[in-house]
Amino acid sequence: MHPIFFRLGPITIYTYGIFVAIGFLAAFTLILREAKKEGLFPNLISDLVFWMVISGIIGARLLYVIYEFPSFLKKPLTIFALWKGGLVFIGGVVGGLLTMIIYVKRKKLDFWQLVDIFAPGLALGEAFGRIGCFFAGC
Repeated sequence: MHPIFFRLGPITIYTYGIFVAIGFLAAFTLILREAKKEGLFPNLISDLVFWMVISGIIGARLLYVIYEFPSFLKKPLTIFALWKGGLVFIGGVVGGLLTMIIYVKRKKLDFWQLVDIFAPGLALGEAFGRIGCFFAGC
């Protein structure tokens, strides 16, 4: 296992974080390409992806906090210590999906069309995330 990608003075860059970032970028690229094929405006998709990433991270952390709630009772402020780990994939999917539902209703878009566009990107992003988990020792 190689949890640390590299150190630059006092800054440590973790392999998991690198692979999650690669996963986000790869997924975003694939989603934009698919959206263009479907004739959707890139700005519309970029805005949706931005909000889905934010809500996905919140959902992933929230589910982790629920799973590990007794340990967070002792030190509640550690809920915000994302750099110490603790995200649950399905919580991220639920957070992102709820955001997509809200966005679709506000912008009057076809929900199922967007699901079809986003599904391959989600799988690709998850694949990179799993590689990062492997390097972290999960």
